[in-house]
Amino acid sequence: MREILLIAALLVGPTIQRDASMPLRVDAFNGYELTRQAAQLRTLIPEDSGPVFILGNALILHLAERPGYWRQNHQWWVAFTAKDHPEYRRMGLWGPRDMRAWLTESRYAVLDDHALRYFRGRPPYAFVMAEMTRLLERDYVVVERIGTWTIWGRT
Repeated sequence: MREILLIAALLVGPTIQRDASMPLRVDAFNGYELTRQAAQLRTLIPEDSGPVFILGNALILHLAERPGYWRQNHQWWVAFTAKDHPEYRRMGLWGPRDMRAWLTESRYAVLDDHALRYFRGRPPYAFVMAEMTRLLERDYVVVERIGTWTIWGRT
């Protein structure tokens, strides 16, 4: 009898067991809402506008069918570094030099409030975030706010 219970536990356990680090509920991603926001974004950014600078989940650009910069197509919380090192670039990370270049050439920038709070709350990023804000306020105007997203357009 013990053997049967052990075999049953081994067969059923992995199917109902949850890793302790996994959340019980996932509220951060609402596919319907992001799709709706992407549809709005599609109407604000012309199809021929070129690459769009994004700080946040790049999925919204894909859903809106607007191109971004390829180095920004990773998870936003791990793909941005506060320093420009060749090793970081080889790993696919982007940094202050890329940000300056992209904000100089891009016609639009899309920034998520969550990503802004995340990076502004980390001391190593203070200078980079201050420079990003300075470039945006100098060369762009706010076109629209969609949910937690702020869409900036070049002046």
